[in-house]
Order: sequence, then C-alpha cells, then structure tokens
Amino acid sequence: MVTVRDVLSHRLGTKTFQGDFVFWNSNLPKDSIVWKMRYLKPNGLFRQDYGYCNSGYLVAGQVLQKVIGQSWETYTEENILKPLGMSNTYMQTAGMANRKNVASPHTNLFSAITTIPFDNVDNLAPATSMVSNVKDVSKWLMRQLDSRRYEGRRILPWPVLQKTRDANITVSNRKNQYYPNHFRTYGLGVLSADYNGRQIFWHTGGAFGFVTNTCLCRKKIWALPS
Repeated sequence: MVTVRDVLSHRLGTKTFQGDFVFWNSNLPKDSIVWKMRYLKPNGLFRQDYGYCNSGYLVAGQVLQKVIGQSWETYTEENILKPLGMSNTYMQTAGMANRKNVASPHTNLFSAITTIPFDNVDNLAPATSMVSNVKDVSKWLMRQLDSRRYEGRRILPWPVLQKTRDANITVSNRKNQYYPNHFRTYGLGVLSADYNGRQIFWHTGGAFGFVTNTCLCRKKIWALPS
C-alpha cells in the first residue's frame, strides 16, 4: 500500500528513526536495506502518524532509478547541481576526509569536544549522503525564493516546486516552548509552519557530528480591496 508520496512524507506509521540506526554506518547494500524494512513494525497509524524515516528516502531513490534508468546521484547532478552551478557539492561522503578545506565532524557526547571520523552512510542515499557548503546551498535557496528560477533560468517547473511544499501530513498543531508555531506540516522533503504571521519552509539535519538548519521565509502579500 505504500506509495512514493508516503515515504517522502514520513507517514508510514513508524516512530522517528525507527530502524534507521540498524542500517547506519553499515555495509549493507541498498537493496538489502529496502528488503529489511519489511520487518519494521509500525506502532502508529499508516498515513496518520508522522515518523521521520531516512531509509524511506533510500526507497524513493531506488524507485527513481527503476523508472528513469539513472541513479539518483547522476540524475541530481545533471538536473539540479549543474544548472545551479553547485560545483563544490558532492553526492557521497566517501573520501571526504581526504578532501581539502572540509569541516571535520565533532562530538562532546562522551568527553570534551573531539574530532570523530565520517560515518559510512552512502548506502542510505538519497538520505544523509550529500555534502555541500554555504555558497552552493545559497544557490539552491535562491532557486526556492525565485519560484524555481536561478539567474532568470527555469530549473524546475513551478507546479513541481509547489508540490514539494504542499502539506501531506500534520507534524504538530500545538504550540510549545520549542516551536513557537501554531502548526507544522511535512510535504515532500520540506517542513512548513507559520512564524510571526508568515509561512516558513525549512529542514534540519543532524548526522555524524554535524547539525544544520536551512530555512526560507515566504513574503507576506496583503490583498487590498479594490
């Protein structure tokens, strides 16, 4: 019963990260991880309860390859990275420790701040594997803010970009001390919420010693009576 929209919206009924860390930093091939997902036992309701699932994005990447005959990595490079000029963005973490001018992962979980090695997570791609920088990500953000255009060129059709932002599941509709929003929803790889009277779109990331938050704010437009 699971569709691509379901896995991209994290509405399988599993808990957040349920099963993910069984596959994390492992040598399991991608197809093996997809096969083993059948043993996850959701404790929530299918298409009603939100639970973040990294391996769901692996499934979507494998579906893409079956449909178009290209790997997710190749398709993304050709259709997103190159048109945006994101020349210093890499599709995998493999070999990152040997590249010049890269940030090293750190932790203070068990001791003082300590450098740790890069985890092996490329077998979970498209989840977790891309490595980029502020300059390149800013180009991706400009495309988002300019309604799918970058430097006047159309990168994606506007209806496609809109689809990624449309709410597919409610994450929360209660205000709390950590999230000063009245609602939070999840689309296709992006969170949406209200913030100070405006709509924001964002996504966070936290893996092997790095924490990120990429956010954009939708311009407020007032409709005046004629």
